[in-house]
Amino acid sequence: MPVSVGYWVCLCVAVLLGGSAGVRTWIGGARWLPPFLSLMSVVVAVLCGVEGFRVSGGSGWRIVGCVVAGLMAAGLIGRWLPLQKWVNREVLDASGRLERMRELPAASGIRLVTVLMVLNPIGWVAAWTAGVHGDWHPMAWKAALDAVTLMGLPSASRGTVFLGATASAVVHLAMESLGIAGRSLLEAHNVVGVILVVSGCVWMTVPMLVLRLRRVPLATLALAVPCAAVVGWVW
Repeated sequence: MPVSVGYWVCLCVAVLLGGSAGVRTWIGGARWLPPFLSLMSVVVAVLCGVEGFRVSGGSGWRIVGCVVAGLMAAGLIGRWLPLQKWVNREVLDASGRLERMRELPAASGIRLVTVLMVLNPIGWVAAWTAGVHGDWHPMAWKAALDAVTLMGLPSASRGTVFLGATASAVVHLAMESLGIAGRSLLEAHNVVGVILVVSGCVWMTVPMLVLRLRRVPLATLALAVPCAAVVGWVW
């Protein structure tokens, strides 16, 4: 069963539990939540890194070289490709309109919910990793993060929230399916280990965002995953 199906089930539970004033108050007062999500991110990063080196067959220096090259290439691409600015603009716009969600047409509400969950670059990395290697840990973290978001949304829009969550699950399933389709080729070129390690590097930056320690260009960093995969393919 695809990992994204479990992600969708988690979101459905969050939709059913969310919406009440009590739940929103609990989420707002849960000071332990950001540190907990940050710790989960570090755990996922370590698991991805360890698994990456394990499946690579011991070619540690090759993986390090591919990861460094992928991060450098992503930084260069990020200088001329305004992906991060576009993601920031869309997410800020969606966040700013959430309070008026009850007044918006259903189609607009669905788009807001979908944007909030789909335009998180960590979800791109998590879904693709799940497809390439079948690792469910990253998607479990993404499900927890999105579940917290859904439970805090306005109570009068549960149907809209459910449809937005379903649309997000469909997009993540498509990304996971893309990884599954390319799994055999990536394994044949010994690239899976590279993808897992560079994904772990991306996950290590998430606590900086969750704890608001520093702004991190996650959309640009997410580009390091395909960049490192290309380097590993030709190395």
